[in-house]
Amino acid sequence: GVWEIPCGHVEPGDATIVDAVVRETRQETGLRVAEVVGEFEHLVYTDAQERKTIQLNFAVTVEDGAVDEHREHAWVGEQDLGAYALTEGMDKVVRDALRW
Repeated sequence: GVWEIPCGHVEPGDATIVDAVVRETRQETGLRVAEVVGEFEHLVYTDAQERKTIQLNFAVTVEDGAVDEHREHAWVGEQDLGAYALTEGMDKVVRDALRW
């Protein structure tokens, strides 16, 4: 029961990591990326299947639209983050993203 940001992985058809960011954002949320505006600190961790994982994190702007992929989602400001269960690493990523 923790909150996460949209995520995914690079697939063979992705020419660049940015292409994967655009595709995964659409797949995970239903939102279209207008612009990838930056990359910030990445996370390195071992996932549930004991695989070493490197999570690259990007800030994007999106076109108007509604999130249609998940039961729950939230647009949260930094002052409200304490009300959401986040891992320590995810808390830092979200706080960094909010500073863009």
